[in-house]
Formats: sequence, C-alpha cells, structure tokens
Amino acid sequence: MTETTYKPIVESEFKVSEVYSICIDKCIKIEDGEEKDEQVVMRYKKNGHRVPRQPAFDELSITKAISEAYKQGVFSKEALNLLKSEISEIS
Repeated sequence: MTETTYKPIVESEFKVSEVYSICIDKCIKIEDGEEKDEQVVMRYKKNGHRVPRQPAFDELSITKAISEAYKQGVFSKEALNLLKSEISEIS
C-alpha cells in the first residue's frame, strides 16, 4: 500500500471555531518518500494542528463539490452573496 503525505508550500487557513480551522493548501505530494507533483488539498486543523491520516481532497474535487452544492441548493442566500463578492474581488 502506498504511503501518501503532503508537504505544504502555500498555506491558507480559515478558523471556523475556537477549535477547528479549514485549510486549503498548495502542497508537494509525497508517495513512499518520493516527491511527486504539486497538488492543492483541503484538510482541517484541530486546536492549531493538522489531524493526521485524514483524507486530502484535490483542487478540482473541491471546486466540483462546491459547484454541486450550489446546484443542489445547499448554500444559503447569505453564503452565495459572500461567494459572489469574494470572487468578484479576485477577478
């Protein structure tokens, strides 16, 4: 079985509570000790520390999941307005 880890290059963290943060980081993927390609992954931290052995979701999967949640009506109007506002600041 392949052992996969990720070494962060650029880290983005959003604290959602006193305990938990959502992290979306650009990382170097490491398989069995060998550096592979860069990959964007989403994970979480508990009390400021990454939780070990958690799944890491790649950039396209994260984007597709957000898009699907939007299509299914998961997000509130407030969340959609925030998303639109944040995206327009980038563009």
